[in-house]
Amino acid sequence: MQSNLERYWRNADMILDSLDGLVSAVQGKDLGKAEGPSNKLLCKTQEQCDAVASAANACSKRRIDMLQSYDDGCQAVGVMGNTIATLCGCMFVSAVDVCVLSPVPFICGIPYASYVPVFMSTRVLWGAVQLSTMLCAVVGSPVVASS
Repeated sequence: MQSNLERYWRNADMILDSLDGLVSAVQGKDLGKAEGPSNKLLCKTQEQCDAVASAANACSKRRIDMLQSYDDGCQAVGVMGNTIATLCGCMFVSAVDVCVLSPVPFICGIPYASYVPVFMSTRVLWGAVQLSTMLCAVVGSPVVASS
């Protein structure tokens, strides 16, 4: 579990760096100007077309890295949740959830207090994945539309 959490936090730091790079990549690229009656962006040279492809590939790579970090975080949350449920002596039967050792703070309270921030960070990572998906969207983009 320790190694999963360490990998998750490393990936979470990488996510923040990737998100900054993603936003700057989307904002800082000059991908041409809309031309013609279709108002589509056209690349005039191979270098311009390569730049458009590189920007799209870099964006997709960052998004994939973010999604992997989110998956790693969800695995860590699952392992932590199962471990805490076992420590607390929890039983889940039908609609009834009973944790026999929940009144003991050292067994249940302290581990659960560390679980909540890790769980909440996965929600932040999911928000980053959604944002990267929106920023990297190419469906309907005039950059990739055919003439």
